[in-house]
Amino acid sequence: MEERTAILALSFIEDIGPITARSLLRQYGSACSVFEQRLADLEKVEGIGAVRAKRLLKDRKQAMQAATAQIQLLEKQQQKLVVLGEAAFPQKLEQCADAPMHLFYRGQLPPQNKRLVAVVGTRMASDYGKQLCRELVECLGHYDVGIVSGLAKGIDIVAHKTALQCGIPTWAVVAGGFSTVYPAAHKESFIAMQEKGGVLTEYPFHFVPDKRNFPARNRIVAGLCDATVMVESKESGGAMITAYLASDYNRDVFSFPANVKQDSFKGNHKLIKKQRANLIEDGEDLALLMGWTVKNKVRTAQASLFPMLSEEERKVMDCLTEQGVMGLDSLLIKCGWPFSKLAAVLLQLEFKGLLRQKPGQLVEAC
Repeated sequence: MEERTAILALSFIEDIGPITARSLLRQYGSACSVFEQRLADLEKVEGIGAVRAKRLLKDRKQAMQAATAQIQLLEKQQQKLVVLGEAAFPQKLEQCADAPMHLFYRGQLPPQNKRLVAVVGTRMASDYGKQLCRELVECLGHYDVGIVSGLAKGIDIVAHKTALQCGIPTWAVVAGGFSTVYPAAHKESFIAMQEKGGVLTEYPFHFVPDKRNFPARNRIVAGLCDATVMVESKESGGAMITAYLASDYNRDVFSFPANVKQDSFKGNHKLIKKQRANLIEDGEDLALLMGWTVKNKVRTAQASLFPMLSEEERKVMDCLTEQGVMGLDSLLIKCGWPFSKLAAVLLQLEFKGLLRQKPGQLVEAC
């Protein structure tokens, strides 16, 4: 019996959750050894008891068959597997007591030393929340940060898409197997993020997403990351669960404020009031509080070589000197101009060789 197959089988047994499974591993040293124990010995393990011990022995053959079938599916379905205890298993996640015993994934696992930020929020995001999300992700790209979210509608997909547009690695944690992309409308992002990031799940290939599993999915989002940012949320919901989990894991949690009367940000203010999150206004605040320094931040000295730049042109160049790459929406907000005026200024600066426009409505200083 291979150990990784046994670990996978252990997680397939009903009523044997990750905390109980870890207790068994501590007691017997390996998953293979767990399946060799007698009923009387299993009953004595903390958190097991007679009912779970009987179920384990009764279902072990079926669980091993299911685990073997999943492992045989890996190459055929273009997915990979990592189990608890293997060197590639995400270390930050492994530190969490309720971490899954295994992860199926497509693309790559996050490198162990990679800075990761979970960007979470409501599915019914406002335009203001979406803009906050875009600006946050764009800014974090200067700090060599990867973005983690749940591929859901609203804030999640805005975070993923912005990361993809900016060339930032992003990982999605999903609540079902890889046979189904949910929501189906996000399939393009699901595929694209596997090039520099990946998609992760603890569920078998044919497992259909179920609403009961989204809270469990959220613990992986929080556990993978150094920090979690609440972009926009009401007082309850999946994003709030993620934020509380991150706080319980002793990870840093950050929250954007908004109008105190705005219902869609009540959750943000609740986190701040309960001191479960630090208030931030932008990505720079987060980086400062995390003690992160800029990596390869783009700075241009060319603007100083053109003393005849107009006031409007210099304003744009000052923004790009600080940010490096910015979305058109972010520039519009920073400059406070109508789009027609910004477009004209950008065209002049492009003629002067000071900037270039990139796919995804991004602007970069040369």
